[in-house]
Order: sequence, then C-alpha cells, then structure tokens
Amino acid sequence: MFLLWVFFQNMSGSGFHRTLKSIVQQDGAYKPKKGKLINLNMKLSSCLTQSIDDKFKKTFPNEGECGQFNGVLDLFSLNTKTMRKNTKYKDIKLQLIFLSTEEDKMKTKLNELIRDRKKTIYSSLTATIETSMQECYKGTIRDHDT
Repeated sequence: MFLLWVFFQNMSGSGFHRTLKSIVQQDGAYKPKKGKLINLNMKLSSCLTQSIDDKFKKTFPNEGECGQFNGVLDLFSLNTKTMRKNTKYKDIKLQLIFLSTEEDKMKTKLNELIRDRKKTIYSSLTATIETSMQECYKGTIRDHDT
C-alpha cells in the first residue's frame, strides 16, 4: 500500500481510483496525458534491482580504470605487443599483430556480452514481476466487474 501512496500522494480520491484502475487495466503501467509514466511493475522490481546493483557495479564496473571482473579481463594478455618489440620475433611479426588484433576483438566481444547479459538480468526482473502480477491484475478487474 505504501508503494501506491508514493505514486498517488498528491491525488484526490477519485483521481487516485481512476489512475489505479488504468494501471490495473494496462497490466501495471500507465502514461497520463500530463506527467511521466507510472509503472508499478518497475517500481516493484526496483527493490530487487537495487539489491543486486552494488554487486554488479563491483564485479562489472562501467567506468573507472578497474574494468570487468575487477580488471582481470584487461590484465589478460598474450603479451604479443612486447614480443613484437623484441628483434628475436621479427620473423613472426605479422602473426603477432594478428594475435594481438584477435585478442582485442575477443575482449571487446566479451565486454559486450557482459553488458548485454547485465541488461537481460535487469529487464528480466521487471518482466518476471509483470508476469507474476498478471493474475493479480486480472483478478482485480474480474472482482471489480462483479
């Protein structure tokens, strides 16, 4: 009930009921003509999102010098750049350049994969709550119509 109060603390009784009815009829989300979107599902999932956010930020930081997995991905290297500078490996310079390029591509793909999986996890929280709440929304509409 507190969650609803946060959304509707400045509304009159009839405005509250009309808005709440629209939210229920539209499966938890309502966009008024004036104002911002009211998404009950997202608000419910925000508690879960906040609880995993700190762990995600520590393990998969988006900014800073640390990098993904506390910098382990950035630290991994085949050391091809150092080998290219060494005259002992001048015969295989092209292969070392190729390996260095492939290493960079793999790191980039891995970082993109991690970012996409993070997005999937965050969006799945809201989607799971939305799915779980479907029966509540339908039940509320059914009970209201009788």
